[in-house]
Amino acid sequence: MNLKLSQDTLNDGAQQVQASLNAKDTQDLMQLHGNSLQPHVERAAAYSRQLMDILSHWGQGVAQVFQNQR
Repeated sequence: MNLKLSQDTLNDGAQQVQASLNAKDTQDLMQLHGNSLQPHVERAAAYSRQLMDILSHWGQGVAQVFQNQR
């Protein structure tokens, strides 16, 4: 999960740099940077959901072990 996030972030960064270099003027550059934040927010939210899902399943497993020991 962490490796996937790192790969995606690096790929996005490389694309962002390339797009910045291809910007025709300051307005294009500002619009590009303004639009680049949303994918990062969405990726962070997805990462958080995945992490919470893992922790939830782990907690259920621990609770089951304790119940079985009673």
